[in-house]
Amino acid sequence: MQSLAQPIHETQRGMLPHLKAMRHVAETLDTVEHVEVVQNLRDVSDFIRLQLSPYLSARREIMYPVVDRIERANLATALLKRDHEEILRLTRQLDRMIAEMSWEPLMTSRTTHDVRQVVLALAATIAQHLAKEEDLVVPLLEARLSESEIGSMSRDLVVTAEHHH
Repeated sequence: MQSLAQPIHETQRGMLPHLKAMRHVAETLDTVEHVEVVQNLRDVSDFIRLQLSPYLSARREIMYPVVDRIERANLATALLKRDHEEILRLTRQLDRMIAEMSWEPLMTSRTTHDVRQVVLALAATIAQHLAKEEDLVVPLLEARLSESEIGSMSRDLVVTAEHHH
């Protein structure tokens, strides 16, 4: 039996250590050296740009049009796309903060607070988004698609994500 849940669940599981690391970065901002803080934040930004973004793009191109066809109301994908926009907005904000911190080596408590808020918001938004896909979208697709459609979608998601890399 072809399953869409399996590959998606594995991808989500691969993201969990990154989300945990993001929360750790946010919590330790005021206990590690400035240079390390900047590097940790760059790692967060790189993860989003290099790993998460290709994954989100693949979902948007391959999975969401099928959900729209099944659902017709397009509400589910509108909400998921809204998550993508929020992740992008927060990442841009983080990148601006990293740039500022690169030439301003003194972090004020205000900067620490702001950076922590952005990183925690990113981790929460990503985690909620992954949960929505796994808990809501996958069961909908598995209930409505044939085995061959599911198999083809699974393959397309992998190929498209790799292509966006």
